[in-house]
Amino acid sequence: MAEHYSDPDKIHRYSYHGIDHSLVDKVLKHWWNRAINLIPRRMHPNAVSLLGNLGSWASFAILAFLIPVFGPEHSWLFLLAFLLNFFYSTMDALDGMQARRLKVSGPCGEFIDHWFDTFNVFFIPLGLMTAFPVIPPWLTYLALLSILFNDWYNYKEVVDTNTLYFAPFSAQEGLVITWILMIVFWLTGYDFWASSHSSFGFPPILLLASIATLGSWILVIPVILRNRKGSGKYAGGMVLSYLPLLWWILEAQRMGLSRLFLFLGLFCLGITGARYAGDLLRHRLFGLDHRAYYLDTGLAALILAGFIILARLNHLSPELALGLGIIVFLVNGLTAMGLQFFRSLRRIRKLLGLGIFGPVLNNQPGNIQPGNKQPADNPKTNPGKDN
Repeated sequence: MAEHYSDPDKIHRYSYHGIDHSLVDKVLKHWWNRAINLIPRRMHPNAVSLLGNLGSWASFAILAFLIPVFGPEHSWLFLLAFLLNFFYSTMDALDGMQARRLKVSGPCGEFIDHWFDTFNVFFIPLGLMTAFPVIPPWLTYLALLSILFNDWYNYKEVVDTNTLYFAPFSAQEGLVITWILMIVFWLTGYDFWASSHSSFGFPPILLLASIATLGSWILVIPVILRNRKGSGKYAGGMVLSYLPLLWWILEAQRMGLSRLFLFLGLFCLGITGARYAGDLLRHRLFGLDHRAYYLDTGLAALILAGFIILARLNHLSPELALGLGIIVFLVNGLTAMGLQFFRSLRRIRKLLGLGIFGPVLNNQPGNIQPGNKQPADNPKTNPGKDN
């Protein structure tokens, strides 16, 4: 699908600031100030970012795929997932520090960091809730929905203000809570949380997941209200994209499909949300005229609905019909995200003459030169790095 840039020169007016009132950052910065010495001085900041993302993706894979199978006997996998995610979080802070150390802060680094964070924002919540099959998929759906809305509206705030704001209790505190939970799961054992107890009558993880979901919605409502101006049509478009997946998930659960199928539906929800956040990021950096609703997503949703109807009418087996429907939706979403990434890199190269790991061309008109940025003083509030 062709893209239109309503403000094609926006990248040449790039600026970025951060305001960090995060409580945990005040503690973690002492670790970051020491950990930066472990990063080779000539290592490119984007390499730091990409290396850190390997930790996030590996942690997600352990939670979503290994623990549901091996967790009851090997609760130490929660510890491994925590360590890998802690590695990711550390590198996510150090990439900005490395960029300032090399004096190469700029829009390319912000794009790399924040684009991958559109995935990372839902990886750990989805992974943790998938790790316990007793958690109903609809509850996971509601939890992810609040996280995706929170992420999009936070990006909207950055678009409006050029400032990334961390409240005293924000995503950073939420991440630390997930670390604490993973450590607790490791120490107390998988069965304690996944099995019914006489005092509860149900697995304790259900109560914990319900409280977490309710809490995430309580936190996102002020963010939505604060940034509601001019965002109504986009919120409506996102809802239209998300609702077919809820129908699919409920049908898949009713028809008794395997957890893998249900996971795919929830993963599609995350990918769809990442696409909206990614295009909002590109609007901020490149002046992209982003859409409130995607025609290809609508077509994929219609195909998804068609397969659900075929399954309900018994014209196809539930596994085949719902499986084909969600695969179409997934392939469409992953293709769109791939196009997002490579089109953005191509635009950075065209406008600034820059590659992902350094200069490609040196004499592009209007290049943003090293040192012209306005980085924040705190390493976590300036994830945009190289130019």
